[in-house]
Amino acid sequence: CFPSPTRICPSPPLRQCQADPPMTSSDWTGLAFFLLGLSMEAVADQQKFAFRNDPANKGRWCNVGLWSWSRHPNYAGEICLWWGLWVTCSSVFHDGLWASVVGPIFTTLLLLFVSGIPMLEYSSDKRYGGDPKYLRYKAEVSCLIPLPPALYGPLPAAAKLLLLELPMYNTGLREAAPAEPHTAPPA
Repeated sequence: CFPSPTRICPSPPLRQCQADPPMTSSDWTGLAFFLLGLSMEAVADQQKFAFRNDPANKGRWCNVGLWSWSRHPNYAGEICLWWGLWVTCSSVFHDGLWASVVGPIFTTLLLLFVSGIPMLEYSSDKRYGGDPKYLRYKAEVSCLIPLPPALYGPLPAAAKLLLLELPMYNTGLREAAPAEPHTAPPA
């Protein structure tokens, strides 16, 4: 049996915590968000993997399963996972441990504004932006938060903005190529 890193190198703030605190409502809430996020990310990644490995889908964008409700369900799961983990741990936080909120904030900001959604939206817009079916998919499917297209599609632009459909995610449409011969199957 290997000793845990906390036993080898105990941290003073962690030693001040109760040895085995009971589960609180925030623990259960955080655990639910963590499990939801982990499941969402795993399912979305598996669906995209299967989609891309099917030769019939060559040159198409993924719009099956969770991808038909969110253009980035794997990122939604990742964000949910890290916030759930932080909420679960927060029931024993004191003093400087609250600063650990930097972790989920950093992950969220990175995916929303830097290397996640902006880069993928830009490349997808450039590749498929000339295809009316892609433009319809983009208008009807939530960028991040999984919602049924019948609910999300008719929402006004202001409501979509609140659901993180940010204008910066459409910059690639200005440079869109003409429609490619292989497009997504009809919905």
